[in-house]
Amino acid sequence: MTAENASLRPTRTAVKADIRRPTRPPSQPRRIAKPRTAQRPRKRASSPATAFSPQTVRAEVLFTSDLPTGAPADRASVETAIREAVRANGGIRGCVARLAWDYGDHPETAAPRMAWALRLAEQTKPRSAAGYEGSAR
Repeated sequence: MTAENASLRPTRTAVKADIRRPTRPPSQPRRIAKPRTAQRPRKRASSPATAFSPQTVRAEVLFTSDLPTGAPADRASVETAIREAVRANGGIRGCVARLAWDYGDHPETAAPRMAWALRLAEQTKPRSAAGYEGSAR
């Protein structure tokens, strides 16, 4: 390198001086980042298995049953319809999948049927928690 080229090359201090960082006005206080431990822990999303009450699950299964909407039913016929719907749809998840499918295909009839299923599930609920199969209690 010749002496002429060396004089054209900027020095390190000159390069640093040319880099301009955004500055804050002196009236604003300096912001200090909070340590990671000071932040609130994130809430975990509840799993679908614990997000619904047993009555809601019963209503979802009743929705997929063969009972006609609006038909009066006693406790025994509701329990039978629930068992048959769970078997026919491959479990509770299958019933929920069919419910979602029906809501997508026929939303105008699905809402009244779900309201009926919720009322019927509430009217015919088991008297104790032992009546729910797989109950966490």
